[in-house]
Amino acid sequence: MPMPATTFRPLTEADIPFAMRLKEAAGWNQTECDWRRYLILEPAGCYLALYDGQPAGTVTTVSYGTRLGWIGMVLVHPELRRRGIGTALMRRAIEYLKSRGVVTIALDATAEGRPVYERLGFLDDYGVVRLSGTAPALTGTDQSPRPFDIEAVCRFDAAVFGADRSRVIRQLAAEHPARFFVAESAGTVSGYIAARPGTYAWNIGPWVSADTATAEWLFRQVLGTIAGSPAVVDVPLPQTAGQQLCARFGFAVSRQFTRMYLGEKPTPIDTAGVFSGAGAEKG
Repeated sequence: MPMPATTFRPLTEADIPFAMRLKEAAGWNQTECDWRRYLILEPAGCYLALYDGQPAGTVTTVSYGTRLGWIGMVLVHPELRRRGIGTALMRRAIEYLKSRGVVTIALDATAEGRPVYERLGFLDDYGVVRLSGTAPALTGTDQSPRPFDIEAVCRFDAAVFGADRSRVIRQLAAEHPARFFVAESAGTVSGYIAARPGTYAWNIGPWVSADTATAEWLFRQVLGTIAGSPAVVDVPLPQTAGQQLCARFGFAVSRQFTRMYLGEKPTPIDTAGVFSGAGAEKG
């Protein structure tokens, strides 16, 4: 008997309850708000896989111009794994990003997913460590975000990250303004940090800074708004200062990822300036 076909259709808000069940089965931290954000950022690039006509898996994408595209939320129903659905989802996401003219496609791979991505031609870039902890109660923090120029923040981020993440930055700043902090030096942006709630822990990031002292100030500000709550931070492995900062505030490595890419080698990010990404599903 032939194996049932895997087909696709665009992921919609009506599919979020199913997507949440998938991510719960995987033990991931995303919320319904995260799924809605994916649909806002790339409505044509998020897909639901159907196996024998029934919902079976998900994938999301986000494009940062044509320079870089990101793949995330590759999830397959536990009872339907090892049937090629994950690979089919990846191929559909790659096809979509290439149709947008994206020259480099990246993702953060778990140990379980990495062999699938290698077979599709993805190569290793560098490691990412997830640090987990409870935000400490701190003194001397000013928990009132100051007015800032979002365009200047986006320009600062692009110069460090190597691609235009302005849509993501604007969305996070609009969703959680009380947990979006910007540092300035002589009237120029020198860093910023964002935090958003997760199912099990707060996600801290993006966290981008011109120097370690500014990075610490930003980290303290956002920790002050979530004191006593669990939080996670995804730090590039080459960013040793960021790892040391997190450790000083009681965070420890809980998981590791491998940042991988397909196509042109990515424009090197300034790993001295990127202290944390926007999440494994967004880069």
